[in-house]
Amino acid sequence: MNLLKRILAPTPRQHRINGQISTAISGACTAVLSLGTVKTEEIIIALTFAAVFFGGKAVFHAQKTLK
Repeated sequence: MNLLKRILAPTPRQHRINGQISTAISGACTAVLSLGTVKTEEIIIALTFAAVFFGGKAVFHAQKTLK
């Protein structure tokens, strides 16, 4: 089963909720970064790290399927 088929397959409830929360956090970090209102380099690095981390976590939870 390839990645796209696993993501589109039914997901257990707990993984779906965790994936949705991770997606929201990642999207919020990306939105703040794209607005350009943050000028401090350390905060930009932290937001970038958080966006990548939670985005990867969302993909991980999206791959879990019901058996």
